[in-house]
Amino acid sequence: MIEMKILSPTGTIFDGAVAHATFPGEAGSFAVYSLHAPLISTLKRGEIVYFPARARANAATSATAPASTTATTTTTVSATATAFEAQSIAIESGFVEMLNNILTVCIEQPKQLQP
Repeated sequence: MIEMKILSPTGTIFDGAVAHATFPGEAGSFAVYSLHAPLISTLKRGEIVYFPARARANAATSATAPASTTATTTTTVSATATAFEAQSIAIESGFVEMLNNILTVCIEQPKQLQP
């Protein structure tokens, strides 16, 4: 996971863990994943799309063989899965820095979206 913070002049828009994010870079759109090389890039008008991590509760299942057999098998599976749902934000411009698995994004939002 990547720790990402999106900041604007009006405050913090997002602060949390993401699986990955895509950005409208000046030289073209690009994606950043966990353990990406360090980078700094300017951003142009477009949309940032990011996938926040949401942990789901552990699931346990138990299965037993039918009574007609002599062996009984019980299997317990416990796993934590992570679900990702895309979120996006329109931007006018900005810049992004990736360093040590931390994404810092400073943006200007379009005038109609500013509070």
